[in-house]
Amino acid sequence: MLYIILGLSAFHWIAVSGKPAYVIHVVIDDLGYDDVNFHNHQTYTPTMDNLLATGVEIPDFYVYKMCAPSRASTLSGRYPFHVGYYNNNGGASEGVPLEFQLLPALLKQQNYATHALGKWHIGWMFRNYTATYRGFDTFFGTSGNTGHYWYHFDESNCDLPDSAPITTDFVDVKGKGIIMPANQTGINGTYDSTLLTHRAMKIIQNHDPVQPLYMYLAYHNVHVPLHAPLGTVKHFPNTPSDARKVTNAMLAEVDYGLGNISSALKNMGMWDNSVFIIHTDNGGPHSHACNWPFRGGKFTFWEGGVRGMAFVSSPLIPVVHRGKKLEGLGHISDWYRTVVEGIAGGEIPENTGPIPPDSFNLWPAIIGGTPSPRTEVLLLPASNQYVNTSDCPKGPGHGCAPSIRIGKYKLIMSWPGEDNLVELPPPSPTPIAYGIDGGIVEPGTDHCISPHWKEYNSTHQNNTCIPPDICLFDVDADPTELVNLAHAGAEYKKIVKNLTDRLETISKTGPPFCDIVPKKEYRSKWKPLACAVVEETNWWLPIDWDGIIPDPPQECNTTLHRDCIGKMDSAADCKACSWEPAVRADLEKVCGPHTNRTVRALCNEIKYSVW
Repeated sequence: MLYIILGLSAFHWIAVSGKPAYVIHVVIDDLGYDDVNFHNHQTYTPTMDNLLATGVEIPDFYVYKMCAPSRASTLSGRYPFHVGYYNNNGGASEGVPLEFQLLPALLKQQNYATHALGKWHIGWMFRNYTATYRGFDTFFGTSGNTGHYWYHFDESNCDLPDSAPITTDFVDVKGKGIIMPANQTGINGTYDSTLLTHRAMKIIQNHDPVQPLYMYLAYHNVHVPLHAPLGTVKHFPNTPSDARKVTNAMLAEVDYGLGNISSALKNMGMWDNSVFIIHTDNGGPHSHACNWPFRGGKFTFWEGGVRGMAFVSSPLIPVVHRGKKLEGLGHISDWYRTVVEGIAGGEIPENTGPIPPDSFNLWPAIIGGTPSPRTEVLLLPASNQYVNTSDCPKGPGHGCAPSIRIGKYKLIMSWPGEDNLVELPPPSPTPIAYGIDGGIVEPGTDHCISPHWKEYNSTHQNNTCIPPDICLFDVDADPTELVNLAHAGAEYKKIVKNLTDRLETISKTGPPFCDIVPKKEYRSKWKPLACAVVEETNWWLPIDWDGIIPDPPQECNTTLHRDCIGKMDSAADCKACSWEPAVRADLEKVCGPHTNRTVRALCNEIKYSVW
């Protein structure tokens, strides 16, 4: 009883005292469950090890199988499908619907300073879907994945000619208004996690400690491409593969960053009231990560794809509960209530969107040593009026299995995806030089670039959960999901029915896909304009980054086709024609004030639609 009283006292103190909280919410991209040193004892993460020693681990923490849906769930407090993410992964025309209030918007109502850094990935097509329009004061980062850890290439897929300048995806935005590209001189050539860490430290150093702080720090590490500084890679001489050397180094760079951020909090007198939330966004991919003891990885609904590393660390956690593990389930949507209600001491308004939050407040359990209030996790809904969740458009490695866990039982109703069970190889007894299996160092730099790794000690479980078969696992007793209990007797058949009924009930509440515009319309109308912005700026930006969406009059389109007849076999031919002096003079008269962007978009339509 004493422990519970201590926990509740801490909860009351942080929520209602005059001491503001400083929340550092860290997402490590594509981190495998077994990639951290406190699980595998092979990597180098002293800061995270120390934070965990003063924190609480959440071993049964569930995520979505891939990036964008998990991030949408984190900031919206809903299951991914409740904001329109089913088996989709944050394409250019997708975003969390604007009807939903995100976590930072709720914190603004409690006078929090809110900052987002790193990977956004939940809406970029128009600027009102971007971070500073959804509740953050500032945003320093990228639309989604990074194509290069030093040069920050975009993933616009605009098919630009080889002679075109590199397109950069990195913005530096304060408040609403123009989405400003970051200072290219300042960012290009600097390692990605170093950029984010330095900005995080600067924010802390400039922060008034009287005001509470929420920082959402979404590192790109350890997502592919596998890039890390040579000096850090050399810290892992006994790791027997280049991919794992670089992955370990990428994680070490994050750990260095967390150490520097911790020091900044201490120097500002903010440490004693700080809270670190640290977790992955999905299971690690088998290109370089390890999810042992779980089967499967990113893109699958096996435990290795949907059960991730997570812990909370804070001096506010009573000493008696530090270094412990939370009993029960957690889900990535739970940070919504945990931060707003638990840490900040606020209330979730009655209406924060068309579907109520799925989130639970884990903070009292974390600081009080009590079980989690969550008893179930829906991983993918059954088919409903909006989606056929048995459809896997991305190939056989991707799972499309309606799945739910209640208590210790997990029901899987279709093929969960690639079923590899991969164990990390032991360290080599003697040093192995980097480059043993294809890793290189970019000439003239310290940039290590590694190919994907060969899966060591990989086993498969064939012919399991393949339709029409279903699977029921006791994931407490059988975390590797080896023993299918679905047909083991009447007792388990009843459990299957109960979980199936619950899954189907929740699934009916799903909304449509989170398309900002229909995908066909995006390809034919909006992508040509997005790529025109790329050509004009050499940056991957929202279409209306500067507040302008050209709407060319029909006369502009007609004039272009008339003047360039016979010269429009390709987008490049069209653009060349449009710059002929006589043609340009005609276009300037009829295409409006933004002729360059407008004409580029019209020419780009040749690539994406039929004239």
